[in-house]
Amino acid sequence: MSKYNPIDDDADTTAAWGDDLGDDILADEEPPRYDPQPETPAAAPASNINNVQGSMAGGNTNTSSSTAANQRVPRANPGKFWNLSFYEQYFDVDAKEVGDKIVQAVNPLSGGGQSSTYFLDQPADLYGPFWIASTLIFALFFANTLVGLIKNSSGEKFSYEFGLITANAALTYSYTFLVPGALFLLLNYWDIGATSPHLSKLVNLIAVYGYSQCVWVLICAGNIILPVWLPVGFWINLVGWVLTTVGFLSSGWFLLKALYFPVKQNSPHLHLRVLVLVLLLHVGFSLAVKFAFFKGVAPVKD
Repeated sequence: MSKYNPIDDDADTTAAWGDDLGDDILADEEPPRYDPQPETPAAAPASNINNVQGSMAGGNTNTSSSTAANQRVPRANPGKFWNLSFYEQYFDVDAKEVGDKIVQAVNPLSGGGQSSTYFLDQPADLYGPFWIASTLIFALFFANTLVGLIKNSSGEKFSYEFGLITANAALTYSYTFLVPGALFLLLNYWDIGATSPHLSKLVNLIAVYGYSQCVWVLICAGNIILPVWLPVGFWINLVGWVLTTVGFLSSGWFLLKALYFPVKQNSPHLHLRVLVLVLLLHVGFSLAVKFAFFKGVAPVKD
């Protein structure tokens, strides 16, 4: 038996693979060198950076509360308008959103530098108009009654006119909800509302009329405070007219400022008719407030 010779095995391998294998092995070439590169850390998401910066500054990292009002996401399926669930989206507002709109309505110089349709660009709501109208109903009654009590001479019986609450509710709610509804139908009849993104929804007009009445709540406060230092008679009547004029001008300016550009943009030929109608209705409402509520209550004797 022949012994195993590894040298013979190597010779056979060399013969089988040829001389190239040996040349490759014996080639005087350095193997590729590994040059490690420093790893670049992945960029942190912008939201994380903002959160970290907000935490370091001691600020609030929750940005949902600071989202602009015009970025409020509508409900996916609000339902039909005859269902109560449809109106939930118009009451789902926060106090800051309502407060900002009240400031815009009361301050005639608000919205400076903003677009001409700044108020209507914001999502409309019914929460503010409803509670503003409800507050105004009791504010007018309280102002009228308190002035009568203050000016009432002692020893005389005072007559509370609770019927004013019913009359005020009919006047205020009609002007807040029914007048915008009639205006909405008129705009669509004249083909003005359907082509306007600001006037195509009734809730937008209700929001304008509702927030325009904020100033009347302040007028009620003035009607309570100022007549306290004034004698009965001419001066109280004069103060009533002055306050009514201020309320008419302030709320009327807000109405015209909010409606002028959307109406004119969609109907250059009919916009004056619409605005004159709005102004006349506003004059009627202001006079009704003056003669029904901004007057002294006469005492009656037994």
